[in-house]
Amino acid sequence: MERRVLIAIDGSVGALKAVDYVGRTFAPVAEFIAVLVYILPAPPPILQESKTDGQSLARLSLFKSKTKKQAESVLNRAQEELGRLGWEGRRIETKLLNAASGAAKDIVFEAQNGLYDAVALGRRGLGRLQEMFLGSVSQQVVSEAKTVPVWVIDGEPVGSKVLLALDGSEDSFRAVDHVGFILARQPQVEVFLSHVSTQLADYCPLGLDDELRELQDELETEEEDHCLRTFFAQAMKILVEAGVPKEQISIRFKRKGLEVARAILQEARETGCGTVVVGRRGVSKVKELFLGSVSARVLQGANDLAVWVVG
Repeated sequence: MERRVLIAIDGSVGALKAVDYVGRTFAPVAEFIAVLVYILPAPPPILQESKTDGQSLARLSLFKSKTKKQAESVLNRAQEELGRLGWEGRRIETKLLNAASGAAKDIVFEAQNGLYDAVALGRRGLGRLQEMFLGSVSQQVVSEAKTVPVWVIDGEPVGSKVLLALDGSEDSFRAVDHVGFILARQPQVEVFLSHVSTQLADYCPLGLDDELRELQDELETEEEDHCLRTFFAQAMKILVEAGVPKEQISIRFKRKGLEVARAILQEARETGCGTVVVGRRGVSKVKELFLGSVSARVLQGANDLAVWVVG
């Protein structure tokens, strides 16, 4: 089954890291198609003014010619990198798009209307001249892309192990579906299903006496048993039916001593995962309203990791 990922390119180191990540991770999958997308910057306002004199038109033409040449050079470099990693030419496509609504919105528009299975981009780019990845465009894309999973790559993620964070929410099961679809029949991939438990201390911030600690232990034991019988089992079933071999799937239940996002990142380090997959929203909407979503915090704290946000 063909899978198509949009890789946003701007010539920055961060964008090339995204190319490298996708290239290394999916080189063995013949049905995987990479579409390299470069958004041509809009001309400066002074060049866009309605002028008909020859000099103004010549400057506008020169600007467009230079930016297009630069874009083609960047795309060629990205194609060469994929080729070096073993990708055949038929699996690589390129697109030059004119800027319309700003980098993030343009990327999301192409991703959603082009029926891609995911959009991949570097966490940071050069961005100033081209208005590409200026500030945190990766965060804006995550926020705007409601229907397309977004992969944000920071640094150089190592290895083919994937940590899939589960909390029983609808978005976490969308993440399971996405992982199953993307990673089906990839023999080198390991998937860790991970749940970070809640703690009574979250609701009793002044500390726990012996009686409350005993209650917390009982609640955590019940939660772990519930997880194993319900959404861990359901997630395992979804992945196996999608084509991920059962022997490549492990279960991790972490009794939290840290804030959830930090616990997820620590779990990724402990298991040697280069990729972390999270749902856009978890089960606690009220908590997100005041503290920010777990997915946003994972993105902020991820170093040398690829974070897939699915919602």
